[in-house]
Amino acid sequence: MDFESTRRNAAETTFPTATIKGFLFHFFSRIWKRYTLGMTEEEKNDPLLHQHVRRASTLPLVPLRQVEDIWFYALNNYKTDDAHVTSFNDYVTEQWVDREPERWNHFSTVVPRTTNHLEGWHHKLNNQLNKDHSNLFLIIQKLQNTQAATEIRLIQYAAVEDIWFYALNNYKTDDAHVTSFNDYVTEQWVDREPERWNHFSTVVPRTTNHLEGWHHKLNNQLNKDHSTVPHHTKLQNTQAANRNSLIQYAAGGNRKICKFKYRNIDNTDPT
Repeated sequence: MDFESTRRNAAETTFPTATIKGFLFHFFSRIWKRYTLGMTEEEKNDPLLHQHVRRASTLPLVPLRQVEDIWFYALNNYKTDDAHVTSFNDYVTEQWVDREPERWNHFSTVVPRTTNHLEGWHHKLNNQLNKDHSNLFLIIQKLQNTQAATEIRLIQYAAVEDIWFYALNNYKTDDAHVTSFNDYVTEQWVDREPERWNHFSTVVPRTTNHLEGWHHKLNNQLNKDHSTVPHHTKLQNTQAANRNSLIQYAAGGNRKICKFKYRNIDNTDPT
């Protein structure tokens, strides 16, 4: 979450067992905003100062117990009497390094460090509603549909594990090769994000055969191992043929009628 104390306190009260940390992106934003505040033209072109600020912005990604040591190393590595830089150093030290770094350090964070996944879900929901001010009942219906789809997906992922362990129990052996194979499947696939390779609910092509076929057809048309750039006008021809096919499919009817419709559309006088 962000670094607003009111929201943080409310979250800690509501979820007492949860670990509350600030957004990594918000930390970066605050550091760079403070740096650019009152920055002179000379400081804009100082590469060593830029490196110093980058070191401050990456403090959330270093081990928690080393935050102070790394920051003081950065201070000793870039010494200056400039008032703006001194103010920036004091800000980083007092506001971040000396104040509960465990609230913003993400070195040991294994869950997402940003809210990009939530923003993506929110963007998808907005696209589905397709309105700026949607009806409340429509929003509730969409949320219920999303919940149902998520629960089904979780059941599918759980089924992967259940089916695999059923297979293990169905074929028990002490053979070292088989045991190694079973460990490989369990550790590399079943226990590691099955949603990335499970295609039970996939409705689009599950292979790249269609792309391989198109690539093979293009190679046959070029008929050369190392074609010149002008020969790649075949791509333009393919694109034009695909566009005509899509127009024909959209127009409906048989191919002859579709071409006639397309020709009429193409030759229509705009005036």
